[in-house]
Amino acid sequence: MRVQLSPEQVPRRMRIRELLPDLDLGAYPPGPLNSITDVPGVHVHTQEIFGAQGAINTGVTCIVPRPNWSTNACYAGVFRFNGSGELTGAHLIEETGLLCSPIVLTGTFNIGAAHQGIYQYAVKHLGTNKDGQLEWLMLPVVGETFDGYLHDCTSFAVAPAHIVHGLESVVAGEPVREGNVGGGVGMVCHGLKGGTGSSSRQVLGTYTVAALVQANYGQLRDLRIAGVPVGKILTEDAASDPSRQGMYEEVAQAKAEKDGSIIVVLATDAPLHPAQLQRVAKRATVGLARVGGQGHNLSGDIFLAFSTGNEIPVNQHKRPASVARTIDVLDDSALNTLFEATADAVEEAIYNALCMAESLQGFQGHTIEALPLARLKEIMRQYQRV
Repeated sequence: MRVQLSPEQVPRRMRIRELLPDLDLGAYPPGPLNSITDVPGVHVHTQEIFGAQGAINTGVTCIVPRPNWSTNACYAGVFRFNGSGELTGAHLIEETGLLCSPIVLTGTFNIGAAHQGIYQYAVKHLGTNKDGQLEWLMLPVVGETFDGYLHDCTSFAVAPAHIVHGLESVVAGEPVREGNVGGGVGMVCHGLKGGTGSSSRQVLGTYTVAALVQANYGQLRDLRIAGVPVGKILTEDAASDPSRQGMYEEVAQAKAEKDGSIIVVLATDAPLHPAQLQRVAKRATVGLARVGGQGHNLSGDIFLAFSTGNEIPVNQHKRPASVARTIDVLDDSALNTLFEATADAVEEAIYNALCMAESLQGFQGHTIEALPLARLKEIMRQYQRV
């Protein structure tokens, strides 16, 4: 029989470094915030939407790559590990190597509202000419993962106004909230409560590379932390608890039918060109694989990397087209460090999403339990990884 804990008895959620301070998370130190907002100029806001007797559990994460994104684009690159998902605006990024849009992450059924909301924000803040015509070009960048197990998608709970509010509320200099927040509210990761996570690394003495994930993928059996088969052990634990075992089996069946997805946004202030950023984006796969991501057939695993190291003029109609411009880029010999740091940051960001997420009962009474932190600590001690 399972014991129900009072709110006072529920263990406090914490990031992986606080829970397991001796865990090896790579050779490179985190930034001061250990978050994507360690990259100068990157602003983020997360908001949650709840309601309707527990049926509404969704939200929105808004990321602004730099304050003047509409006139000074970032170089960017995209990698698709598995394509059962959506990242709008990706074709233009692949064509031009430029990111000149905010990035919004949310649930699958919210893409339309997010797309419209970015445009409404742009019209409000970028304006039109005296004839009411637009003088700027932008294709909104919106990524999604499916939150239909814990959230009533048919409610279309996210409205364009939520996006406008999020973009008007983004902040820098603060760590991104994690767990059941933003677009990660209704997400399930490795059969446990997933959501939003972030991490950063300081590299090459000068630069930062950081990740923000919206984690909604995978089976419990595949979950590994620092190589330890945590998911397998938790499954074995549940064998003596029929209610927990039944819950895990129900979630496993649901995930087998629609595995889920992960969106990874990578930011750096290292001056990289688009081809280099595409290569950096690919390395998110390494961090995902360490935790147990397989890139299953019905998973949308899509990664976007951008650099604030150069400002590329866009939508500047008074600038003569013939003006030449020089940019700085790192030599490819420095990329190994960025590749390694990217993998480490993605791995830790997923851990943070799992460790910070809280158990949630949602749509149709579906319940997803949070990763049991006390048990995780015991497991890691048994394997002498901490």
